[in-house]
Amino acid sequence: MKWPSPSALVNTLPDYEAVDAFPGVYIATSGPNVGHILDKRDKGTMPSFGNLAGKGAGELRGILREAIRGQREAMGESKSRDGGEFGEIRKELDRLEKWCDKMNVEKVEKEAAKVCKANKIEF
Repeated sequence: MKWPSPSALVNTLPDYEAVDAFPGVYIATSGPNVGHILDKRDKGTMPSFGNLAGKGAGELRGILREAIRGQREAMGESKSRDGGEFGEIRKELDRLEKWCDKMNVEKVEKEAAKVCKANKIEF
């Protein structure tokens, strides 16, 4: 998942610099707040349990499919350190994709509603 969305990033104070590995997170590099970390990412859209739990099974399946495709793209033709081609990971992605394709979204939604009701869980 792309988080935060590049369009959601905001400009920061002049004494702050972006943290490369974490888009939307900034650290003060000068001025009185040196070392202070400023997180401008939107917590309402982050890929957290709380945010994902409120989504329907169909949407979650779509997110999973996108993640599988992204993982395959990221691996590309890369070789692991021992010379292998991520064979076990590729097999697991294939297995996960087949499971995802077989998923009956309506049945999953119905079962999830039962479990939530029985355990007094609300989203």
